[in-house]
Amino acid sequence: LGNAAARVTKESKPSTGGGFFGGGGSDAAKDEAPSGLVNICAALLGSLQRLATKPSRSALRPELTPAFAAVLAPCLAEPDVSVRRGAAQAVGLLGQLLGAAYADAFSTAAAKLLTDTKAKEEARAGHALALGLLLSSSAPAAAADKHAAFGRVRSGVQLLCSLLPTPAAATATATASPPPAGGRHASEWALHSLARVAAVLGGDFRPLTGATLSGVSAVALAPAPPLTTRAAQGLAALSTTLAASLLPSLSA
Repeated sequence: LGNAAARVTKESKPSTGGGFFGGGGSDAAKDEAPSGLVNICAALLGSLQRLATKPSRSALRPELTPAFAAVLAPCLAEPDVSVRRGAAQAVGLLGQLLGAAYADAFSTAAAKLLTDTKAKEEARAGHALALGLLLSSSAPAAAADKHAAFGRVRSGVQLLCSLLPTPAAATATATASPPPAGGRHASEWALHSLARVAAVLGGDFRPLTGATLSGVSAVALAPAPPLTTRAAQGLAALSTTLAASLLPSLSA
């Protein structure tokens, strides 16, 4: 991990405005060489996926949390979308393998970064996705301390909802050049993260539905700018999941 952290520091690149979801469209990076962090992140993710198949045999310990943070934090802020996605998946797997100690440490660090309006947009977007994967990997129903686990989920959901633009913020984003930090890209990833958390938690997500619906309504009613394709997909997925979680209580 120490060697990987040193390599990550060496290979990290400044933001070039690349795409946040990959594929085509106006957000896609143009003629950009692959990030030097791709292989590092892929190797770490592959190792964690292998360990996750037999977690009882894992030699990982919570004491390794700072070492993992040194590797993953730059990856989550990397312009290359594949690196950010891989790092976010690694965070979710570490939540499974290291448990509450890692989940609490990452949640605290993510909260600090996501509320920093001067942070890189890539970093905010990457941490928004990672937080969603972490919360969905440590669902309260499977936790030893269900009360603490639900508290973590509630705080994380509130944080992700705070990234969704209000109508006033959306208007400011439309007139600002460049868009302010915490703009539409972090919002897009927050929508997809919320949809995943809601889908994994199912009925356990019901107490958080009201606050989440408020954020969804604000996004849907924002006059400008128009939603990107990815944001619209995230909004549709989240709305559908919230409706499904409410159906049992409505039918009762």
